[in-house]
Amino acid sequence: MQVSNTGSVSNAKNTPFDKYRKSGSYHWAVLSHNPFARNLIHLGRYQVTQSLLESAVYGVAGKSVLDMGCGDGVLSYRITRAGGLVSGIDLCEYAIEYAKKQAILRRVHIDFSIQDVCATKFPDGTFDAVVSNEVIEHLSEPGKMLLEIKRVLRPGGIAVLSTPIRVTKKPLDPYHVNEWFREDFCDLVELVFPDVEYRVSHPIALTDVWYRTKLGRRVLQIISVFSNPMCYESSTGLFRQQYAIVRSSRS
Repeated sequence: MQVSNTGSVSNAKNTPFDKYRKSGSYHWAVLSHNPFARNLIHLGRYQVTQSLLESAVYGVAGKSVLDMGCGDGVLSYRITRAGGLVSGIDLCEYAIEYAKKQAILRRVHIDFSIQDVCATKFPDGTFDAVVSNEVIEHLSEPGKMLLEIKRVLRPGGIAVLSTPIRVTKKPLDPYHVNEWFREDFCDLVELVFPDVEYRVSHPIALTDVWYRTKLGRRVLQIISVFSNPMCYESSTGLFRQQYAIVRSSRS
């Protein structure tokens, strides 16, 4: 493990992301209407990312959106249901296979394809918006993805990126290559996008309750029938998740 000059935590080598091969389209469980089946942590990430995107672009209806590192397609589906014209890419063949199956099952059109988020096949300025939910921390060279986002965005386009906030010396998730403190994540993004807004979500106190006690988790799941408590977002405070909302230059 090494620590970069931007304060990121980096593993010596990448760990192959094989969760889709082992578990199938596991992210779709977060969409369950049964409050005792869904994962509020995962669901909250999707909800906040989508909310920040819709606010930034004044609604996604009719807008072309690229979901970078789409996985099994949950966020792509949510944005499509809101009227977005979505393309989803992922380097994992299993993830794209499951994403396509879910789109067919739910009778929505989403253009899913196997592509590298650091070197896509799209022409310059293809998309009005880009989303990337918990992807950048899996990359050994995150700056390449940021440059690719800049390339495929139209002038004035918006991108929303999410990643966990660094809380330990070594990443808690063995699949993570990099993690950043808040200020270091902003510094990284600002190397490519000077116009950045920063937000956070998932209050630490609530995430600790979720992970540590079965009763606490049940209480939070009951509350989520009315509103997901993990979706509380701010610009300051003690939180687990961070987001960068960036705008592509118009020049």
